[in-house]
Amino acid sequence: MTAIYREADGDGDRMLSFEEFWKFATTHGKAHMDDPAEQVREYVAEHDLLGIMEQSLAALVFAKPDDPRAFLAQYLATLKKAGRKGTTFFTDEDLATMFGLFDLTGKGVMSPTQFDNAMKSLGIDKRPPKVGGPVTKENFVSMARAALDEGM
Repeated sequence: MTAIYREADGDGDRMLSFEEFWKFATTHGKAHMDDPAEQVREYVAEHDLLGIMEQSLAALVFAKPDDPRAFLAQYLATLKKAGRKGTTFFTDEDLATMFGLFDLTGKGVMSPTQFDNAMKSLGIDKRPPKVGGPVTKENFVSMARAALDEGM
């Protein structure tokens, strides 16, 4: 029998009970460490990495540049400079064009569902509470601009 086993077997019966094992493990083992996966989740949430990635990917897909890496580098630099709030990456013309992509019927209005999808494509998770019916191009551009500027 090894010295470690003898030390763990407190009552000397050559059988380790759970209590003996636990006592030995807690007095000799390493301190409980946080789950690495939980540490990653906390880091991602703390720095809003999913939001940044969603917004960056939406901008990339919208612009479809020849050099996506250079585009993303410039885009992230713009976000950093703007503090991620108030980014002026999307112009009002860009937002009007995006409206046209979601106005599938070409009637000049989009449904609240289409509005939600367009806002998500811009990296905006929450829609303004005042949207209950059809959204015009002017309203979409105004609300999207306000949400982007506020960093919703």
